[in-house]
Amino acid sequence: MSYAAVQLDNIYTSLEDVGPLIVACIDRESACVLYKNKRFERELVCPDNETDQITLYDFIHDESYIPLARLLSDAKRDPVQTAQLCFLDKHGKCFEIVLNTHANPADPDQLILFLNDIRQQQERDRSLRVYEQIFSSTEELIALIDNNYRYQVVNRAYLEHHQVSEDNIIGNTLFDLYQDDAGDLVKLIDRTLKHGEVVRELHPYTGSGLSNEVRYIDSMHSPYYNKEGEICGVIVGARDITEQHLAEKAMESSQSYYKMLFKHSPDMLASVDITSGEIIECNDMFSKVLEYDCQDVVGSSVFDFHDTNCKEMLAGSVATLNETDAISDLELSLSTKSGEHIPVSLRTTPLVDRERNIAIFVWRDISRQKQLAYDAIHDPLTGLLNRDGFMEKFEKPFRRSEGKTLCYFDVDNFKTLNDRFGHLLGDKFLMELSKLMVDLMEGEVLGRLGGDEFVAMLCHDDLEVAERSMEMINRGVTELVSSDERYSESDLSVSIGITPYTSDEQRKVVLQRADNACYQSKRTGKNKVTTYEVQVA
Repeated sequence: MSYAAVQLDNIYTSLEDVGPLIVACIDRESACVLYKNKRFERELVCPDNETDQITLYDFIHDESYIPLARLLSDAKRDPVQTAQLCFLDKHGKCFEIVLNTHANPADPDQLILFLNDIRQQQERDRSLRVYEQIFSSTEELIALIDNNYRYQVVNRAYLEHHQVSEDNIIGNTLFDLYQDDAGDLVKLIDRTLKHGEVVRELHPYTGSGLSNEVRYIDSMHSPYYNKEGEICGVIVGARDITEQHLAEKAMESSQSYYKMLFKHSPDMLASVDITSGEIIECNDMFSKVLEYDCQDVVGSSVFDFHDTNCKEMLAGSVATLNETDAISDLELSLSTKSGEHIPVSLRTTPLVDRERNIAIFVWRDISRQKQLAYDAIHDPLTGLLNRDGFMEKFEKPFRRSEGKTLCYFDVDNFKTLNDRFGHLLGDKFLMELSKLMVDLMEGEVLGRLGGDEFVAMLCHDDLEVAERSMEMINRGVTELVSSDERYSESDLSVSIGITPYTSDEQRKVVLQRADNACYQSKRTGKNKVTTYEVQVA
């Protein structure tokens, strides 16, 4: 046995003892698998090939053939490479792995492979992204606390309320933030962690700062489950209701204070007869926002100031009001005197006057919250869905009997345009291309993944229709390019890849398939449409 072989055996033996990584060694030229550790054999598919010539291609999904070939080609120049590929497990199911390659120090003709299964990390990242999108668009104080009482996620409102930075709270415990007040909160959270209770509680705490002011929090604690159905944390939704709480206390002994609070509240308030819908009284903010005088509002129906399409929903909610039940966060739309539509969230009190059936209505303008939610999923340049917005719709399941088509677009020679004429002209072209796509694919789901890459999700799987649509896009792009000599000088065009898919398919596999088809269009001359049609066994 040669010295190199002995060295290689020693390396293999050491690799067997390395943590949870999947490890293999291949021939750099042929990709033949020379060695695989025990986890490789446990986790990955067993190829039907019974000969000794098993290659790394036998373990990967078809969609990763080209990326793997690129990696192996690049490894001839530099053995240190990284790629994200789709491998097949024991059941033939596709899952993603980050593959890192290194040269075998004992034999330069061999590559050592380290395969890192990233499924759990992807699941965690996906969950956190969902929570972060929700948390960032609300004024509620929201946090995710694990079963060790450590903060895992908090939203902007939570940070601002407690006057702390994210670095000073994430990973820290309730005891670090609340100190002496933490004991009661831990008891409250334990009811959710240990018994799965959804707990709502009003509790005081001493605020930060020199004043040590007592604040009152109305909080809701709900269990957070992992994919095994186990409680692994608590979602805390809270609102600082200190002003409301103190106002209620003061109103018990001072009707005049109630009147002042009602009149000068920053929210739109009105007292309403829930039997007829008549407005008994409104505050200054209500009349100011809706552009009416108070005297014109009083005596009118509350329905007069709501959009037609939400009156039925409002009536149904008002019908449930009684001495104990109220309306909470009902999204409606108010109409101003000038015809403007204002999105609002309506809350009411239970009946405050049982004899006259009167309740207090509170409307809060949520225009900014709506805009933030819209901006979070749309591309600011083109107005199309951004990557997160498109993937949210792309991931949604649909009926098995239906089929859809994914189209992937890549602008040819876009870098040339930017380099020669500047990014402002590049942005102008992207906006014009987006408008062209919207005009020619009305009703379809369109998105910009980033840079000069776009996608379209067609609501059918008729490839002939899809191909004709894409040819129309290409003809439209040709006309667009001819409209500006700078576009023509840059030789702009669009390469398109299309592929049909079903509800059962993994969306990342479908996206990769469309991307590969687009790459084929670019590789074979650009300005063309390539179809990747799945062969049914």
